[in-house]
Amino acid sequence: MKKYLLSILLLAGALTACEDELQLDPFNSIGVENAFVTNDDFSNAIRGVYASLRNGNYYGGNFYLIPDVISDNTIICSQGRNSFQDYFFFNYNGNIALVGFWSAGYNTILRANHVLENINKLPDGDFKNNIEGQALALRALAHFDLARVYSAAPQFAAASDLGIPYVTTTSSSEKPSRPSVADTFTNIEQDLIAAVPLIASESDPGFLNKAGVYALQSRLYLYIGDYQATIDAADDAIAEGITVAPIASFADIWTDETEDDVIFKARNTDNDRVTVGVVYNQTGPTGVRSEYVPDYSLYQLYGVNDVRRDAYFSTSAFGGFNFNHIVKWYQRPGSNQAVVDMKILRAAEVYLNKAEAHAALDQDGAALTALNMVRTNRYTGFVDPAETGNALDAAVALERRLELAFEGHRLFDLKRQNLPITRSAFGDYSDGTGVSIPAESRTLPASSPMFQMPIPQEELNANENLQPNPSNG
Repeated sequence: MKKYLLSILLLAGALTACEDELQLDPFNSIGVENAFVTNDDFSNAIRGVYASLRNGNYYGGNFYLIPDVISDNTIICSQGRNSFQDYFFFNYNGNIALVGFWSAGYNTILRANHVLENINKLPDGDFKNNIEGQALALRALAHFDLARVYSAAPQFAAASDLGIPYVTTTSSSEKPSRPSVADTFTNIEQDLIAAVPLIASESDPGFLNKAGVYALQSRLYLYIGDYQATIDAADDAIAEGITVAPIASFADIWTDETEDDVIFKARNTDNDRVTVGVVYNQTGPTGVRSEYVPDYSLYQLYGVNDVRRDAYFSTSAFGGFNFNHIVKWYQRPGSNQAVVDMKILRAAEVYLNKAEAHAALDQDGAALTALNMVRTNRYTGFVDPAETGNALDAAVALERRLELAFEGHRLFDLKRQNLPITRSAFGDYSDGTGVSIPAESRTLPASSPMFQMPIPQEELNANENLQPNPSNG
């Protein structure tokens, strides 16, 4: 941690991300007192926090890929370059760890903390409140993402299980240890609670607003198993005016031709050119070359009347074999391949959070209503099966998997429910034949320590107070 804090400057990274973000000298040369003076300084600084989300090890690519690669949603493509194969085959350890994600997450936190430490230089009022609310929410988001990766799910964590350092300072001299899982998630919750009355209800999805904080709360509360709080937060987000994209515009979400359904996204301009989708595949003179393709058992779940089938997949040949390529992050018109905005919070997820929470509380009618808000907007000619009980639980779980596939949710959905990873024996070709997963890599028990990623060894070396995970080996 000390190494990370010493090496990352809030402003230095932003200067390479966008010319309009944090156009200031590094703090160590001009001093913090000169870096945060005007409203424009704070506006630039908060944009710098958002810019950090675009890191290729964070929402700029890997955070959308690796949780699905470890799960049962994908299979490694035999015509790919074997990228991230250690994660796919559960072979990661302290030296094969998400080093970039750890530092990217804490870089976001550091930038948010710089804003928060200086917030009282602003006069009281709406501008100050909105900046502070955004910084709190972004700090919570990054800690939440880190906790999901490196810590046990709260519902099944033992009292001795460790969370992740909750950093609220910019000091480079501290060497924090890991608090409990419960303490970590309490801090995340408190930052979001504090953000709600401060943050504005603006409509630009490139910035967090009140609906975005409520949506993030619904995700958090579902993850920790507080179902009534999940429902309350989802209802608050819905009251802010979020709507599920209709069938007609759904595909356009993924080409940035509509902002329907999108509550919050990290904007990715043509100048930024962050190639989000390149982690899934690349296009060259000989066609689309995929690193990972959907497991055929998952692909078959998308019916011909499901608008997501064509929005998420494209079938074509590479190396003489047909593959179902994942094109959810392929590109927007007029931009380079794989350059699209990074959708972080969507209305469909909020309704699915609400549906699952109602079902968990045996409120079948309310669960079905929330579920059908998604299904009527995804299936042409949808006819309500009116499920109840276990059938409704299964329907909610299925719809969640189909809707949020390849957005980095699947591993965490299995983890928070204490479910194993169970992969199929299908191969990687478009018809389910081809190269299949070795038998020893098809399952990961729910009790496996590999559900908690190893702490990067270089971080352990730099901070003797930072305890490793069992998966560190």
